[in-house]
Amino acid sequence: MAKVSVIVPAYNVEDYIQNCLQSLISQTLTDIEIIIIDDGSTDKTKEIISEFAQNDLRINLITQQNQGVSAARNAGMRIATGEYIGFVDSDDWIDPDFYEKLYEAAKRHDADVSVASILKHKKNYQKYNVHYNDSKCANTIQEKIKISENKNRRFFYVWNRIYRTSLIRNNNLTFPEGRLLEDIKFSMHAIYYANRIVSVPKVKYHYVERSNSIIKSKDKTGKKRNDHIIAYVELQEFAKKHNIKLPERLNYVGSHWQSLFIKVYEGQYKTKYLLFGILPIFAKTTK
Repeated sequence: MAKVSVIVPAYNVEDYIQNCLQSLISQTLTDIEIIIIDDGSTDKTKEIISEFAQNDLRINLITQQNQGVSAARNAGMRIATGEYIGFVDSDDWIDPDFYEKLYEAAKRHDADVSVASILKHKKNYQKYNVHYNDSKCANTIQEKIKISENKNRRFFYVWNRIYRTSLIRNNNLTFPEGRLLEDIKFSMHAIYYANRIVSVPKVKYHYVERSNSIIKSKDKTGKKRNDHIIAYVELQEFAKKHNIKLPERLNYVGSHWQSLFIKVYEGQYKTKYLLFGILPIFAKTTK
């Protein structure tokens, strides 16, 4: 059994995958398995991965027809043998001691999840999405949400952390396939069922924000909006069922202007009215 199984979905990332894989094979924690799922790439992605695999027996290349990132991650989770599972996107990379520090922290605190900082790289600058200065443990659901969220009070990252494999399998955690915003359901369920989460300072995941990514592209078909509504309705229903208090901005799935001056934000269970779309003037529970 490896200490950590690293799952990397890859689709047409010939310009990025080499940097990603180099950061994985250079980890100071050498007892890892690297599961790469080539999701039907049509460029040289598969060839680049194969070259790495020839020189490192820890790399397991799986190929499948294009089914999306969720199906790729699910396929990787099904065959993972590690004590913990981590996810890396194929255009990102990690610090050399990333998995060593996360694994040691998880073992030291007997935590189902350990989480690191995220440094986002944009074209002309970089900034932290999440930044941990010290190590803390979270046990209650509200503490676990707080330790997981970024400054915008969102907590749906899956790649800056590791999860105990038994947590995933005992609770049947999977990514919804064929949808965007696939991280939301998985993240909320993992946070809820985890015994505890520990933050790990002085190590980071490097996230590359690309202008041509799926999330950044225009919603020509309406699929992104529809998937957004489904994901947030599911989130709010799960929170309601388990008596979880969500960060305020996560209680709504859409908004519209009721008049020239009043904007309405509506969720599965809450509605709020803002003057000029900024100043709260009224809120109510709808169910």
